[in-house]
Amino acid sequence: MELPQELLEAVEKAIQLHGIKDLTHATKKLTERYRNGLPSSFETDVDRLAYLCTRLPATYAVMQRVFQERQTPLTSVVDFGAGLGTSLWALPEAVSIHLIEHDPGLIALGKSLTNRGTWEACDFTKLEDLPSAQVYLFSYSLTEIDPKLYPSLVEKFFQSVEEEIIIIEPGTPAGFQRILALRNLFLELGGNLIAPCPHHASCPMEGGNWCHFSERLPRTPWHRLLKEAEKGYEDEKYSYLIVSKKPFENCQRKKRILRIPDKRRGHILFELCTEEGIQKKIISKKEKENYKTSKKLKWGDLL
Repeated sequence: MELPQELLEAVEKAIQLHGIKDLTHATKKLTERYRNGLPSSFETDVDRLAYLCTRLPATYAVMQRVFQERQTPLTSVVDFGAGLGTSLWALPEAVSIHLIEHDPGLIALGKSLTNRGTWEACDFTKLEDLPSAQVYLFSYSLTEIDPKLYPSLVEKFFQSVEEEIIIIEPGTPAGFQRILALRNLFLELGGNLIAPCPHHASCPMEGGNWCHFSERLPRTPWHRLLKEAEKGYEDEKYSYLIVSKKPFENCQRKKRILRIPDKRRGHILFELCTEEGIQKKIISKKEKENYKTSKKLKWGDLL
């Protein structure tokens, strides 16, 4: 998953405004908060630039992957808690995007990267009148909200959106618990699950299991430098949910691949989420066409 060249150039230009030492220090603080499940904290412009350099690429890759699971043509999006406006880069230019963000510094930096989209500076949890759009997006933004507010917020947003709500969270046990709580609330309101759930039954994840996926993205030289990383890539773990107000028109639901397929000699072993719970499925080389197709499937795909 490559970043757009225009964005790469804008990032490199922004980095030149501050020294590598300050940016590296800010990156360490940001990474530590993320790994501990804490919301991002932007006290200075250096903190915001560190996010631009080290977190925006990952959120971009995940957002592109998640939107591929949608079923209908995309026309308009409201991005709640938009940060630096990653959605402006991850979604097609033909899509109308309205971004809501409470941090003026993030808005200013986001605007300096591209003139796409319309921005609104406010706390989205306090909005009385919600903008109209086909899709509402919450990308890593509900992490900062008190879960006690979820029931009232979910009902309000679900009533206002035209078609779908998309939520992306870190692929951690805590991130999945937020997704699971939201899943239950949407089902109570009559929502239809588009992805990743291939059914409306109770979530089969138990014990130490949690539903999450991974997107691999390349690291640029400055990305590696600021993270003091050796590998030329990183794997961003995430959990997500796509829920629609419209019925899911698919009488024969498929099964979601929950782990990296175990490709052995002569067969492939899949772990799947199904309406009957978590199941194992073996596809043998003897099933010629089925086996050929299955070899291309990855963690997170539908079988």
